[in-house]
Amino acid sequence: MKHVFLTGATGFIGHHLAKVLLDLGVRVTALVRDESRLKDLAVEPVEGDITLSEFLTIPSDVDTVFHLAGLTRARKRKTYFDVNEIGTGNIVAAVERDAPDAHLVYMSSLAAIGPSPSLTEPVTEDASPHPVSSYGESKLAGEKHVLASKLSSTIVRPPAVFGEGEKDIFTFIQMANRGFSLLPGSSERWFSMVYGPDLCRVVVELADAFRGKRTSFFVGYPEFFSWSSFRRAVADALGKKVHTIRIPLFTIYPIAVIQETISFFTRKPALLNLEKCREIVAPFWTCNVSRMKNTGISPATPFPQALEQTIQWYRSNNWL
Repeated sequence: MKHVFLTGATGFIGHHLAKVLLDLGVRVTALVRDESRLKDLAVEPVEGDITLSEFLTIPSDVDTVFHLAGLTRARKRKTYFDVNEIGTGNIVAAVERDAPDAHLVYMSSLAAIGPSPSLTEPVTEDASPHPVSSYGESKLAGEKHVLASKLSSTIVRPPAVFGEGEKDIFTFIQMANRGFSLLPGSSERWFSMVYGPDLCRVVVELADAFRGKRTSFFVGYPEFFSWSSFRRAVADALGKKVHTIRIPLFTIYPIAVIQETISFFTRKPALLNLEKCREIVAPFWTCNVSRMKNTGISPATPFPQALEQTIQWYRSNNWL
């Protein structure tokens, strides 16, 4: 891997991936809409937008394309598909036209497959897709563009991702830092996780190992986490007592309606909407990472250490 083309470099995962690549001495050309958001990254910026195919050009000497740009939150269903489906289709077409020998890595999501039926049945790469949100459906639609091409490709489906600079799971950590956590429903909920920097290192190794092939992987820790166990781990890392406040599931829907109403007037995506509710009520968001483990490539940072490093970063950067 000598020269890569990267989308999404200004995002949480993309920023970590750019740093991993640069540390390896790889030349990185990054597609960005605003160069000022690159901050300290010594990449070669190219201004553009994945939704505007006429402005997409990929250097012919690129050997690997990492497509991470996407939307995780939007006000309208159409917006998810404009970016996550059509934008991915535009990237695929540009790679086929400009660098057809390059290996394409598409950062999808566990949401594209959907929740698992039980704790003993985590979804596998071969599971029938059953996304429960527009986000998941749009990421799955993006996968179909990749699979419809003749490009060699690696589709990566991470579960919940945490780490330095992440903002969604940070909300939970922020609440815990204030001494409380919210748990929807009366029963336990389980999920898979991965540490952002580890995800990026694994993705790079998988891209090299499976260059010239067409594969897909779930990437994450082999163990599953319950909200209760995660709360305890966060409390320990923070060095604080955290009290759990259980919220009846039926109450999250009116809260989501209020959030969506506010979103209508502010024109900003709601933190909680009715689609997010469908993801929250699913009790199991777990994935089987055996295929990844069988390659000999796995996340290297133990979960307690990764969580501690994350919280230390939040504190050092005055997020907590």
